[in-house]
Amino acid sequence: MMCLWTEEGRGKMGNVREGVRGELLPVEEAIDWFVRNAADRPLDRTTQLRWERWCDSPRNCAEYRSVVEMWQQILRLSPTPQPGGGPLSADAALDRLESTGSDPGS
Repeated sequence: MMCLWTEEGRGKMGNVREGVRGELLPVEEAIDWFVRNAADRPLDRTTQLRWERWCDSPRNCAEYRSVVEMWQQILRLSPTPQPGGGPLSADAALDRLESTGSDPGS
């Protein structure tokens, strides 16, 4: 899924289910806010006020916390080892050799 931000700063997730009234579901709003807050640019004053109003809801805060916790769990995941090292290991070894300037034939 990708979060697209409109000129007004409102996020819209691709491939999301919408609520009964055509609104984003709370978890989807939480994901939008998470992506927005993780961006390298600061929030403008209007967006900051919308964020604060959105966070006033205990349900929204709970959804946001669950998104943050899920992200932290994802970061702790270990990559699945590939049997026999696989082609990615060979590519990584070649990259290491090239970055050190060593000649693999010597």
